[in-house]
Amino acid sequence: MSENTEILELKSKGKLIFKDENGNILGERVIENIVVNNGRVWVLGAMEQSDTRYIASIDFGSGTTPASQTDTGVTIFEGNYPVVVTLNVSLRQLEITTQIPNVDLVGVNISEIALKLSDATAFNHAVFTPFQKSTTQVDVLWTIQY
Repeated sequence: MSENTEILELKSKGKLIFKDENGNILGERVIENIVVNNGRVWVLGAMEQSDTRYIASIDFGSGTTPASQTDTGVTIFEGNYPVVVTLNVSLRQLEITTQIPNVDLVGVNISEIALKLSDATAFNHAVFTPFQKSTTQVDVLWTIQY
């Protein structure tokens, strides 16, 4: 990895919000993660306007291997959802949102998440204590501060 990508100060944090069928919040979970090497290269290229890739989706998985800088995505793929990305220039922040509908991934033990770029490579990777997806809706809010 180049010296320039090593000095980037990036903060990436996710929040899962669990809701019932009426939209009432049942609980929340904050997800810690690491920005992988490929993600750091992407941010630097985007800042220099030399990288045309963009954050396109979020992968959910059920693997348990700890996250590392060289990860390329989730280790055991369970599902992929498109995202909405909003740039907040004043906060120097990207906000990424998506939703797992109440009928998707029911019964799956979700234990990892990766934001995916438009070329299907990973931006980040998080591995956490699993939760079993029930018929709840899961809203995902991810923030990246630069």
